Amino acid sequence: MKRIIVLTVMISALGIFCFSKNTRFGINAGGTLAFMKSKYQDRVEIIDGMKAGMNVGVVTEVPIAERICFMPTLNFTQKGGNYRYSYSGYTFEGKRTLNYIELLLNVLYCSPAGDGKFFGGLGPGISIGMSGKYKEEVKFGSQTVEEKGDIKFGNNENDDDYKPIDFGGNIMAGYEFSSSVFFALNYYLGLSSLVHNGNSEHRAKNRYFGIRVGYFLSRLSKK
Repeated sequence: MKRIIVLTVMISALGIFCFSKNTRFGINAGGTLAFMKSKYQDRVEIIDGMKAGMNVGVVTEVPIAERICFMPTLNFTQKGGNYRYSYSGYTFEGKRTLNYIELLLNVLYCSPAGDGKFFGGLGPGISIGMSGKYKEEVKFGSQTVEEKGDIKFGNNENDDDYKPIDFGGNIMAGYEFSSSVFFALNYYLGLSSLVHNGNSEHRAKNRYFGIRVGYFLSRLSKK
């Protein structure tokens, strides 16, 4: 229920921006290279290997000043990571795919260049975990056991794998052409731990690099 409420607020907020004066609306799609920075109990800290994913959704641009704009984006974004580590004679190797609905709230500085413009800035982000998959291989001596299944998001530490809400910060930069086609790069830094009862010895945080191509349905205005 909490996830539905938060998702409704996110979509409603984006809708308000869409109907603001001079606001432009667009679509974007691309890919992610995601990993998780994790630490569990007395194990060494684990920085997962990168895992490719997808990113698709909608974007709005709200002018704030002559060269400043607010650009919220609402996307389906895949996070997670590949991992490999050893603990008490066991070797664990696998991958996690985490599917989120993500709202990024970037404030950008825009600089005209040629017939288009460069833009860059940062802002906070909030994501809601919707579903996930894992596949793991556990080795001990000559024995190997393979496991795979669903990852559950929720607030019940006994039944759910990760907390449903992920807070973080985002940095973005890109270029928009006069045709209103744009490309952008971003880096997302998860600030909240996803594990239940997390502390300095037990945590997991999302990270990802993203690249996307998009198109605004209205043209870039001439200055």
